[in-house]
Amino acid sequence: MSVESNNYQRKGIEFREHAIQMALSAPKNISCTAKKLGIKVTTLYGWVKVHKKALSASNKQHQAADVYAENALLKKENARLKEERDILKKAATYFARASE
Repeated sequence: MSVESNNYQRKGIEFREHAIQMALSAPKNISCTAKKLGIKVTTLYGWVKVHKKALSASNKQHQAADVYAENALLKKENARLKEERDILKKAATYFARASE
C-alpha cells in the first residue's frame, strides 16, 4: 500500500471521492492511479463509472428543469402576445368604423 492510501483509508467516502477526482484529472490512465492509491483497478473503474452515471443523471435533471422553466416563460409570453393581438383587433375594428 502506498503512503497516500494510508492517509485516506479510514475515511472511506472521502478516499473514494479523492480517488475518483484523481482518476478523472490525472494525465495518466486509471490503472496507474489505482496502483498509486493501492486499490484494485476494477474497483476504481467501478467508482468512476458510478460517478459518471450520477453526473449524467444530474445533468438530465437540470436540463429538464431548464425546459420546464423555459416552457413557463413561453406560456407567459404567448398569453401576453394573444392579449396584444386582441387589443389590436379591437382597435382596427374601431378605426374601420370611425372612418366610414
